[in-house]
Amino acid sequence: MKWLAIIAGSLLTVVAALYILLFTPLGNGIIAPIVERKINASLSIESKLTTFELDSSSFTIELELTPENRIETVGNYSLFDQSLNALYRIRLNRLSALQSLTNTPLYGKLHTQGSVKGTLEQLDIAGESDIANSQTDYGITLFDFSPQNLKVTMKDAELESLFRMVGKKPYSTAHLAIDLDFKSIDPKNLDGSAVVTLLKGRVNTALMKEDFNLTLPKTTYAMKVTSQLLGETITYASKFESNLAYLFSQGKVTPEPLTTDLTYEINIKELALFKPITNAPLRGPFATKGTVKGDAHSMQIKGDSNVAASQTTYDVALASYKPQKVIAHIKNASLSKLLYLTGEPDYARGKINADITLNDLDPEHLSGSAKINLNQGDINTDVMKKHYGISLPETSFTYELESRLNGKQIDYTTYFNSNLAEIDSKGKVTPQNLGLDLDYRIAIEKLELLKPLTDAPLRGALSLKGTLKGDKKLLTLKGDSDLAKSDTSFKVELAEFQPKSIQAKIKHLQLKSLFYLVTQPNYANALINLDIDIPNAQKGRLDGKVTTQISRGVLNNKVIEKTYEFKKMPRVTFRGKTTTTLKGSLIDTKAEITSSLADFTLKNSRTDLDKSVTTAEYQAKVHNLDNLYFATERHLKGSMLITGDMKQAKDFDLHVHADTLGGTIDAALHNDDLKADIKGIQTLDTLHMLIYPEIFKSNLDGVLKYNLKTQKGTFDATLSKGKFTKNSMLDLVKQYGRVDLYKEQFKGNLKSIINKELIVTDMDLRSNRSSIITKKAKLNSKTKTVNAKIDINANKNPLGITLRGNVEKPKVEIDASRIIEKEGAKQLNKLFKKWF
Repeated sequence: MKWLAIIAGSLLTVVAALYILLFTPLGNGIIAPIVERKINASLSIESKLTTFELDSSSFTIELELTPENRIETVGNYSLFDQSLNALYRIRLNRLSALQSLTNTPLYGKLHTQGSVKGTLEQLDIAGESDIANSQTDYGITLFDFSPQNLKVTMKDAELESLFRMVGKKPYSTAHLAIDLDFKSIDPKNLDGSAVVTLLKGRVNTALMKEDFNLTLPKTTYAMKVTSQLLGETITYASKFESNLAYLFSQGKVTPEPLTTDLTYEINIKELALFKPITNAPLRGPFATKGTVKGDAHSMQIKGDSNVAASQTTYDVALASYKPQKVIAHIKNASLSKLLYLTGEPDYARGKINADITLNDLDPEHLSGSAKINLNQGDINTDVMKKHYGISLPETSFTYELESRLNGKQIDYTTYFNSNLAEIDSKGKVTPQNLGLDLDYRIAIEKLELLKPLTDAPLRGALSLKGTLKGDKKLLTLKGDSDLAKSDTSFKVELAEFQPKSIQAKIKHLQLKSLFYLVTQPNYANALINLDIDIPNAQKGRLDGKVTTQISRGVLNNKVIEKTYEFKKMPRVTFRGKTTTTLKGSLIDTKAEITSSLADFTLKNSRTDLDKSVTTAEYQAKVHNLDNLYFATERHLKGSMLITGDMKQAKDFDLHVHADTLGGTIDAALHNDDLKADIKGIQTLDTLHMLIYPEIFKSNLDGVLKYNLKTQKGTFDATLSKGKFTKNSMLDLVKQYGRVDLYKEQFKGNLKSIINKELIVTDMDLRSNRSSIITKKAKLNSKTKTVNAKIDINANKNPLGITLRGNVEKPKVEIDASRIIEKEGAKQLNKLFKKWF
């Protein structure tokens, strides 16, 4: 019997150990960390089991999910009859800290408390909650831990608080009430009722304006949904009422598999309310009503509507929720109301009638027809003027479209007619591969009408006619046009809707008509012929040639003089030729423009499309500088030849070279900065060109630095080997002052500061015995006034000259009292006034 004693002792030891471990404070201290780790592992959260007290018949547990979120429970249990009687309290004061548990961001707080009573076979849970500041009571019965009965009563829940709880802006406020009473919540055997009510609803119009730019009036609403669930069928009635919309639906729905037998009625006073849902710029009223019957395999939607003030009926058959057949009849829909509905300006009015029958919407087996016509149409000229700046005459129009769907192909005929334009087309379209085989004709008398579509400032008339054939792989567009009163024919090939090749011949295009077409002043008139032959128009693979001939060109003096504030221009005729060669990504151009004013030659011009760089060499020859008087406002003599090159890349660089006036001028323009080096210019030639008295001969070297943007700069020059030529003034100086300045050789410098229209100059010319000096001489190029004092010291005999007023006829004052006698001063004074 000794072994029995050993076994009994061992069992008693094990039982005692288990009792101590499970039901004593010492054991609780050992088990609590193990339970905490299990909870954290299953919840993926660092919670703390702050209280764990368990004895043979009662327990107290407190779990801290986070410092702000706690779960507490206390109660009694019986291991023998497996019963439980416990209370619980949940305080979630910071829902945002529980995202790892909720899998969605929640905000705010949630409190609930209640009791759990029963056995393992049946547990009854009853509790209350303040969710969304409501008064909520709930009860759940669990059979074998599976929920069966459910009852929830929620009163005065705040919709605004629910929005904030799920992280949404409170676009609306309302009081929410829910009453759920289910004897069975088994999805296959439902038995119960549900009532959801929203009262005192109000739309937050300020927030709708801020987030969606919707200006809504004060909007209140109420909603009630009543449903009875029995088995797998839901019988319901739903009503939504507000000062903007009324929605009602009732009927029966079986969710799985879906079957419906319901009616609906929608009456929306302002569609803009639903922009947050539709994300479409809809507005205005909309009403429809009808029925929905069928199941997932076959469903029928029938109804009628007053959309755009029409009488519309529709019948849509669906299979697997996809439209299979559609029949719609639209009578007397208002075009202006339809435009308003879609958020567009009321730029046209008219009545739309349509009969649409689509027997099969499968792209492989299209079948049906559509006939649409718009009559009594007219353009709202006031709206076109206000929104698009287009002045149109009274314009009426009609539109017709007839189409037939045959398998993969659509045959159509369309015609638009108005007193401004006619557009008609007929042919075949294959939607699947975007195949086209059609003829078109376009005759537009007012291109201004197209500005809302093209956003281009075009005007005048244009006609086109031709064909369009092919598909997205290769599409060929052919046509003829009278563009700018020309005789134009063209052929364009498109591969994947990108240009592949271009051929065009444009004959006798009128330049003045082209200026009018693109809304530009009529600067000139000429006849232009273009021959475009580009076998390969693909980017990076260009291959082709464009030749342009310009003949009978004449500048429009009146327009140019008015635009650029020029004085009277001479009559200028011109002609020219350009040749452009395209190869790869390079475009090479040569141009020759010959005119009665100047000749211009462009050579070695190249544009690299890959590098976005353009380079060119040019030459310009002015035959008679005096012809430029309209621009320079100064009579000039002689001619001038200018050569140079340019480069347009990230920066713009232009170089100018001229062998002129006995020397050279080399200028370089870098963006807005201009620098010109002047070397060896002869002042005598310069005075001759400027038609000034040729009284001083010298060499001039200088540097001009000028910024085109700021209009500021400097001019520094040196004069050497300067000698006066035979003139009456120095004869008088020699006669009366007994000083011979002809024998003097001068040298010196000139410094000018340019500040927009004001030029301030210092000049210092000296010989061995004489000097000519001026300080801060001021010339205003805008007002054409001068203010300068010139001091001449001829062999210690001073002569002072002051110039003031208009540069054409300045007021001249001479102080010669110390160099010549009175009579000589009078003659010298007259002579200076004559010169200036």
